[in-house]
Amino acid sequence: MNDYMLAGIAITATVVFLLFVTQCLYYENNTPEKQKSNAEANRILQENINVANYGVPWASLDQIHRK
Repeated sequence: MNDYMLAGIAITATVVFLLFVTQCLYYENNTPEKQKSNAEANRILQENINVANYGVPWASLDQIHRK
């Protein structure tokens, strides 16, 4: 095998390895437990935003309209 063939094999192997690692990280961060944790964090963040904007953890329609 010549040098170009070896370089091509090395580059292909590197790309395949990086794709594998990417898929592993995606599925690790996309488990049902992680999704539930993210949903809870998003709910708390939205409540904090509503408290900052409206003074209460929920935003009523008239408060949204006044803003």
